[in-house]
Amino acid sequence: MSFPSPASASPADAASRRAARAGQPSGFTIVELLVVMAIIAALMGLLLVGLQAARRTGKTTKEKSSLMQIYHGWMQYASNYDDAALPGYIEESVQQNFWKVKYKTKDKTTVPAQFAASYPHRLLPYIDHSIDTLYEYMEQSDEQYFNGTLADGTLNSTGLEDMALHPAFGYNGYYVGGYWREVGGEAKLRFGNAVWASAHAPDNVGKVVATKASGFADPSRLVLFCGSATRGPGQYKKDKEDELGAALVVPHILAQTPMWDASDGTNFGNVSVSSATSLLNLPFLANLSGQTYDMALVQSAGTAMQVLSSGDIGVPLRRFGNQITVLHADGNVTGAGLGELLDQSRWMNPAFEALSRNSFTHTDPLN
Repeated sequence: MSFPSPASASPADAASRRAARAGQPSGFTIVELLVVMAIIAALMGLLLVGLQAARRTGKTTKEKSSLMQIYHGWMQYASNYDDAALPGYIEESVQQNFWKVKYKTKDKTTVPAQFAASYPHRLLPYIDHSIDTLYEYMEQSDEQYFNGTLADGTLNSTGLEDMALHPAFGYNGYYVGGYWREVGGEAKLRFGNAVWASAHAPDNVGKVVATKASGFADPSRLVLFCGSATRGPGQYKKDKEDELGAALVVPHILAQTPMWDASDGTNFGNVSVSSATSLLNLPFLANLSGQTYDMALVQSAGTAMQVLSSGDIGVPLRRFGNQITVLHADGNVTGAGLGELLDQSRWMNPAFEALSRNSFTHTDPLN
């Protein structure tokens, strides 16, 4: 049997083949479409991750810039007041009866003493009343919301209260500038006569609070301001950028009271150190008794926070990134992990001389 060669095929055969091809379906198959869609989805996922990372980087950069503005304002205050550090907190009676101070908003409204106890109304004049610097994270961060007086001429109590209580950055005001209160008919500095133990002496008195802008043992490490949040008791595994800020931020031990601690983000308290490691200057000291752990856990810990205080307190917050943005007393701005801030010498001078910096405490004679 023989077959005709392509060259010898009849015109009718060629026409038949063309008609058959014309009847066949054309385009992508279902499998091909699914493959293309999967590739597009993967690329979109990568793009989204990149955009989110770029957004966080931009916001973190803005956060650092705001802290630098705060530092310049803080230094200008000290320059105007003979090197005095900006007070952290001034009770109403101290403002009115002893210091005779009054503060004004940008629109010249006198701030009631109840809203001037914390630092913002003292600092704002030294940063040109820049609302964005302290409150950009809030949805209502416009100047009109924070005016001292409303359109009808009444006091804007809501805006003034938010300014006082919820700036984006908490001030280390218990240990820098100090917490001033009326005690026995006098203005007294809380922790002013605190007793504390160093590696060399058990009964040191005072020098816990730095009241001068130049009065720091290591200004490159000491926390001046940092991202902050107002939190009640409980565990917090993830920080949110819209959490309400706090004007005063506290170390993990305030005087002798545990305030917060770091966790590995799963089961609080399961982070410790190997038995071969010295326990003197490591975090999680309260959780170490009789247990042995991998050192890598300690180094990677601090992804979650346990608030131990009985009420709402101001704590460090990672508002836009994986680290807390910290302004130090020498003006440098860096990121810090939660575990790093368990070092009490990051918050107060005398802890530099302590046998264990992470577990350093002192008395609170006025409490």
